[in-house]
Amino acid sequence: MLSPLTVCGLLFPVTYARYQTDSIEGNTDPFPQSLRFSPNKVRFDHSSDTAQSSSFLQSLVDLFIVYTLSSATTQTLKNLIVMYYNEVKSKLVSEETASAFSNIAQIIREFSDHGVVNLKMYPKRDVLSSIIALSRLQSICKNSSDTSTDYDSHLSESTKIRQQHNLSYFASSTKAKPDDRLLDEMVHYAAYANAAYGWKGGLALSGKFHLGDLQTLIDKTGIRRDDVIEYDWTAATHRPAYYIVRDSERKNIILCIRGTWSARDVLTDLCATAEDFSRSEEDEENERNQSSGSLKSYFKSAFRYKARAHRGMLAGARSISKITRKTIANELAVDPNYRLVIVGHSLGAGIAAILGSIWLETFPGLKVFAYGCPCVGPPDASPTNNESIISVVDIKDPFSTLSLGHIADITIAVSKLCEDRDLREEIHCRCKGDLCQMSDDDVQWCGTVMRMLEKDQVSEKFYPAGRVFCMGGAIFGEKGKVTLEEVSICKFRHLILSSYMMDVSKHVPNRYESALKKFWRDYNVA
Repeated sequence: MLSPLTVCGLLFPVTYARYQTDSIEGNTDPFPQSLRFSPNKVRFDHSSDTAQSSSFLQSLVDLFIVYTLSSATTQTLKNLIVMYYNEVKSKLVSEETASAFSNIAQIIREFSDHGVVNLKMYPKRDVLSSIIALSRLQSICKNSSDTSTDYDSHLSESTKIRQQHNLSYFASSTKAKPDDRLLDEMVHYAAYANAAYGWKGGLALSGKFHLGDLQTLIDKTGIRRDDVIEYDWTAATHRPAYYIVRDSERKNIILCIRGTWSARDVLTDLCATAEDFSRSEEDEENERNQSSGSLKSYFKSAFRYKARAHRGMLAGARSISKITRKTIANELAVDPNYRLVIVGHSLGAGIAAILGSIWLETFPGLKVFAYGCPCVGPPDASPTNNESIISVVDIKDPFSTLSLGHIADITIAVSKLCEDRDLREEIHCRCKGDLCQMSDDDVQWCGTVMRMLEKDQVSEKFYPAGRVFCMGGAIFGEKGKVTLEEVSICKFRHLILSSYMMDVSKHVPNRYESALKKFWRDYNVA
């Protein structure tokens, strides 16, 4: 027999959403005959008003009756639900989770405001044909020279360029390879980022079993148990799992933040809109407490350089800051020779980058190592332009080019092709074969079309943070060498439609650790 808590748990989300939908629509009947659910009108209002609670409870009972029960058990069930309502509500929906759901619902309602085009208005066949055409066009541009280059003056070298380069279209120039010291640090801290996933991560991602999360950390990093300062392996909405350890050999205090591993982490990921924040921790605190009422404080805050980042990651950074700042400050005060290093992978990498920007003045000399860094913020603001952050991104990592702006640009391009049948068919005609089989005329034409499509792609896009090192080549036992070189963030300007665009195996933490170790071995041999 199902317990009252189980029954309430199963029905709470659907009924609560239905109840709120009816409240918005002004519907006096909480369950119309159609029993249709309208996600575009859902909002999450956790009011304690007695009348609303009563209406909600009646709605919950009504829905349960429609699907399973006879009227004979109605009163008994209602009494049970009334008894356990507050307990279920507090267990299922925390304040942070309610806030996350509200933000996600708002994003969905306001998709068009972010530049996302509703492709449902076009015939499905046209949409599919347009996606294939855009994918082929992107592939040609990706495997040729950058389309930002003047094609007319470089056509004679096009074949040579195709053989030597594998660059994303638009400016994506390579800067440099990491120096020995930086490379050593990249390899060293990758193990810490991987260890944050605990024994379950080790078993699921690499097939290795360790006795507990703490033992996993010790085994993977080689630190002593006495050097483990603090840890919390559980995550909450807008508060990821983390640990703090002492790296005695390198004289660093390491704060490591875990990436997406639970449903609560996913809620943080999905709060994907932008939010401004201050690079000063003092200003951040004043803004949150709304205590900077003086004219002096106002002007100090107004002229302070502002930063902008992913809202969910920013909320996660603020939570970690509140929990760990005092502990880290005390540890650093013990020995002034120690420095702070913040490490993270995936969601943890994004949060680490934002936290590193907030703490830049609080902990001078801090460094951030972000592995599989997702799209964190716009290019002209911190943390994206913060050079104390070192990001390592696999060239095929799907999350390095995934933000609301990237999605909006794709829908804009697809909608243009849906509306222009002749252009769509010409792309299919000109891009039939491989790049090496195409004429210089066709390659030039592809570049011209791509530049034409991008004129309307003006959505705000997020990018990986800091100095970005792109990793590619032979990884996981493949023949050949791993490549690693610093690139411009413009390399991540466009979401490329390809067979690997949602291949999350390119994003897992042990891939980064293994690839960097292989690169380090090959580098030392050479």
